Amino acid sequence: MASLEKEKIEWRAPEFEFSSENSSWLLISIPIALLFIAFSLWQKNFLFALLIILSEVSLFFLANSHREEYDFSLESEGLKIENRLYSWNSFESFSLDKNEGKRSFIYFLKKNISIFNLRIPAKTEDIEKIRVFLNNYLTEKEHKNSLFEEISKFLGF
Repeated sequence: MASLEKEKIEWRAPEFEFSSENSSWLLISIPIALLFIAFSLWQKNFLFALLIILSEVSLFFLANSHREEYDFSLESEGLKIENRLYSWNSFESFSLDKNEGKRSFIYFLKKNISIFNLRIPAKTEDIEKIRVFLNNYLTEKEHKNSLFEEISKFLGF
């Protein structure tokens, strides 16, 4: 157990993974937004037209924004993201989503808030090492994607 307390798994990962082939939805959003704007102007609903314009502009800024990288580490005290430590006591269980050739994810089910899981990216080649480490602190459960996760995966987020 002494070696376990000194063990630490660290990695750095981007907030999100940019995929240029999935950027076509940005180009598709322009005619859809124009249709909504035309319809709202025809209905004399200027506030809705303004909302659509602001949404489309925001969408382009967010899609072209710089992706931030974060430091992650699994330690004997808990999960550390940047300078914030999440104690192992705050989690009920974990699950792993291993994706060959893509980014894998670790899901942590929080004890108090069962609706929101914590999802963090991980290197696929480190998944087995992460599984062994986490089994010392939490129980592993099979991960089932929620409807929101399936939609996000389909859209390329």
